[in-house]
Amino acid sequence: MITERDRLRVNTRPMIILCIASAAAAALLSCVINPLYIVFTSDIVYLQTILPTLFGILSDLFDNMISAVLIAVAAAAAYLFRSAGDGQSKKRTAGIRYLILPCGIIFLKSLLNFLATLVLQGFVTFETADLVFTLVNCATEWLILAVAFIVSSALTRARLERTSRLARAYATQGREYPGERAEVYPFRGFFSVKNPVLSGILWASLTLLLPLVISRLIYDISLGAPADIDEAAAIPIGYLSDLFWSFLVYTAGFFTASSIMSLQNADASEGKDQEPEAPDSMEKPV
Repeated sequence: MITERDRLRVNTRPMIILCIASAAAAALLSCVINPLYIVFTSDIVYLQTILPTLFGILSDLFDNMISAVLIAVAAAAAYLFRSAGDGQSKKRTAGIRYLILPCGIIFLKSLLNFLATLVLQGFVTFETADLVFTLVNCATEWLILAVAFIVSSALTRARLERTSRLARAYATQGREYPGERAEVYPFRGFFSVKNPVLSGILWASLTLLLPLVISRLIYDISLGAPADIDEAAAIPIGYLSDLFWSFLVYTAGFFTASSIMSLQNADASEGKDQEPEAPDSMEKPV
C-alpha cells in the first residue's frame, strides 16, 4: 500500500534518464545535424535538393524537443522537491540540481555547436560577434529554464498553504487527506494556470516565443514594405511558424512532465533511486 510518506518521495530516475537523453541529443544536433545543414546550405551542389530543407527542419525539431524535455524536468523537479520538502530546507533546495543540470546541457549544446562550426570552417571565420551571439542564445535558454522552475516553485508554495487548510478540514471530518500530488496529477486538462507543473511549462514556452517574435518583427521592419504578394504572404507564415514551435514545445513538455509525474509512485515500495522518507511529522503536506 502506498502511504503519504511514499507520495512525498521523489523518484529522480526519470529526470536523470531524460537529462542523459537530452545531452546525447544535444551532441547529435551540434556535432552532426547542424554541421551537415551548414554544408548543404553553403554548397551549390545541394542547394536545389531537399537536403537543406530536411536538415533545417531536423535542426529546429531537435533543438525545440531538447528545450521541451529540459523545461519539463525543471518544472516537475521544482514542484516535486518543493512539495516533498516543505519543512526540510535541504530537500527543498535539492530540486535546484535539476535546474543546474539542464542549464549545463544547454551550455554543452551551445559549446559543441560553436566548436563544430569553427572546425567545419577551418577556424578562418572566427569573430568575437559569433561568440557573443552564442553566449546570448545560451543565456536566453537559461532564462527560459529559470522561468519554468521559478513559476512552478512559486505556485507550489501557494498550493502548500492551501494544502495545510485542506488537511485540517479532512482531519476534522475523520477522513484521510489524499495528498497534494493527487490534486496536481493526473492533469485535469491540457492547459492549467493553477497547476504548478503545467503553468511552469506554459510560461517557459511563452518566454521562448517572445524573442522569436521580437527578432522577426525587427527583421520585417528593417526590410520595409513587402515588394510583392509572395513577400506579404511570407510575413504571417513566419509568425505562425514561431507560434507552432512554441506550441510544440509546450505539447512535448506536457507529455514529458506527465511521464515524470506518473512514475513518481511506481517504485514507492522500494527505497532505491528515491529520496529518503520524510519524518513522521511530514506524513501530511503542510
